[in-house]
Amino acid sequence: MNAKRPLLFLASILFLVSLACNAFAGNAEPALELPPPLVTAEPGATPVSGLAPTATLPSDAPVSSTAVPGSATVAILVDLNIRSGPGVVYDRIGFFTKGATVPALGRDPGSGWWLVQCPPHISAPQCWVSGGPQYTQPNNADGVPVAPAPPTPTPIPTNTPEPTAEADTAVARSAFIAYTDENGLWIQPLDMNADPPTSAGDAANIVSDPAIQQILISPDGRRLAYLSRAGESNALNVVNTDGSGQTTLVNAADLPVPEDAGSVAPLINDVAWLPDGRTLAFNSSLVNLEGPGGGSALDLYTVTVGGEMTAVFPPGSGGATFAISPDGRQVIFGLPESVVRANVDGTGAETVIEFDFINTASEYAYAPTAQWAADGSAAYIAIPSADPWVVGANAALYRLPAGD
Repeated sequence: MNAKRPLLFLASILFLVSLACNAFAGNAEPALELPPPLVTAEPGATPVSGLAPTATLPSDAPVSSTAVPGSATVAILVDLNIRSGPGVVYDRIGFFTKGATVPALGRDPGSGWWLVQCPPHISAPQCWVSGGPQYTQPNNADGVPVAPAPPTPTPIPTNTPEPTAEADTAVARSAFIAYTDENGLWIQPLDMNADPPTSAGDAANIVSDPAIQQILISPDGRRLAYLSRAGESNALNVVNTDGSGQTTLVNAADLPVPEDAGSVAPLINDVAWLPDGRTLAFNSSLVNLEGPGGGSALDLYTVTVGGEMTAVFPPGSGGATFAISPDGRQVIFGLPESVVRANVDGTGAETVIEFDFINTASEYAYAPTAQWAADGSAAYIAIPSADPWVVGANAALYRLPAGD
């Protein structure tokens, strides 16, 4: 019996060592399963519900050219625009990042700008950068030839707007930045002849209101729309960029509320300009005044700068979010379980995507927001997994072609 004890002790030690070695090995991770490819929702097709992987857009980061040692070069001292000619009147065609060094091919003696080798991602015939000492530093460049400047760009003709019965006295500023602080709404003029643009004079406080929440510049640059908060409500306002014509277009307190909604207050939610620069679109939400709850009113209104309001999609017939196409003809609504495409005039509503309700772990109902391509040919919308809190949660990216 005593002879067996060392053998049993040794076997026990080997067993424990085996367990210790395997304790950190873990279980093999399952193979990653990719979701199906990008889903395109075609006009008139049955609503789709499959998920697609989120798309990764290609990077636009420039690649610096490689300079030959001892050759004429230009060192880029700051992140700097690349233009098609020597001056800010020429088109911006890209940029160099700070620290790049590029071959110098010539110089315009009139402006001092450098003609440089274009980076690989730019196919333009010429690339120019500012010769200002704060922007670039030449090296071995005294002998570069004079580079003739290309013809200045011809201004693109614009369509003459159709005359309207109501005179438009708003004047567009050449260039400015609009911003808010505790004193209200400000306009900062810009000098676009500098590269990069710099301030041109002092900022002007055109609206004194410490409760401004959101500002939007009209497409023609003539006006600013802004939301201002007042107690349990808010209001949509408009003002010309010179500070004149300040007008309240819509008070949220005047918006309709469902009879069975209880003690709620309507608030103007998202706002967007239509392309004409004289009409705004907005939706609203309902806030519970006695506790948690509330949500979107699922509506969409338009209002002109003259104050004429239209309930294009009355409460319950619109969406929680909206995105209007660049031509102002179509709108994409996001709802908690679907995506709807419609005409901005209130016709042609069509459900194009259906998906499961998103678990937000709260009373908040998530609704996706679409983003239109610049040419208006399609909109894109991302929708997360039904349960985004679990391991392996992902998102789907859908392409929604513009309707007929």
